[in-house]
Amino acid sequence: MSLLTKSKPEGEAPVKEKKPFLPVSKKAAQKPTGGKAGAIDYSRLPQVNLLPLEIIEKRNLKALQVKIAGYFVLFLILLIAVFAAVQFEKHIAQGRYDDAIKETQQLKTEEAKYAEVPLVLSQIGKSETAVRDGMYREVLWKDYIGAIGSTVPADGIIKSLTVDAAELNSPGPKEGDLLQGNSIGELSFVANLKSLPDTTAWAEKLESIPGLEDARFESATYFAPDGDLTYEFTGTVRLTEDAYSGRFEPKDVTEGDK
Repeated sequence: MSLLTKSKPEGEAPVKEKKPFLPVSKKAAQKPTGGKAGAIDYSRLPQVNLLPLEIIEKRNLKALQVKIAGYFVLFLILLIAVFAAVQFEKHIAQGRYDDAIKETQQLKTEEAKYAEVPLVLSQIGKSETAVRDGMYREVLWKDYIGAIGSTVPADGIIKSLTVDAAELNSPGPKEGDLLQGNSIGELSFVANLKSLPDTTAWAEKLESIPGLEDARFESATYFAPDGDLTYEFTGTVRLTEDAYSGRFEPKDVTEGDK
């Protein structure tokens, strides 16, 4: 043991060596940095900018110019994007317009092909109208002649049958007396019988036929050709619109009935 070393009594705790007290700022300043012991971190110490004011203003102006240039570039990018979008929409609209022009031309071509169709349809319509106007007064006389003949008594026959009815350019027969209503025509007949008939029953049978009314007997005569007694009766019966067949009714009549 060295003589300069002070011996300690046995059992006494070792006394730690006291370090000199330093302010916090100085401690922070003496904190090692970069792995070198004892190096001082000057960034933690108060600093003073000793640059001239002109240099600082130039630096600030340059930073402002950089910001303005950046905003201007962003504005140009946005403007280019808007212009591109407008041009794209314009291209789409132009394409639709061209398609519409082509479709219109095709329709005009098709229209030229079928230009005669409306004319033909018009002629067909006129023909149908002419048929209706000329034929809607149609009466199925075969059925009526058979029905009228069936009303004649068993020993008689129809000698003649004439009709005065309304036509396309004719309003029909004159109006009857006050006991007869308006009609579309009048049917006159001549019948020969071997015996006197019941004219009342005969008239009722005639009026029971649809389209016939106001049956009347105008005269009755008798003669005996070859010694055979024969009675000749003449009569009339009025025709109503029920006598029409209804196969060629005009549109206005058909729609009015509906």
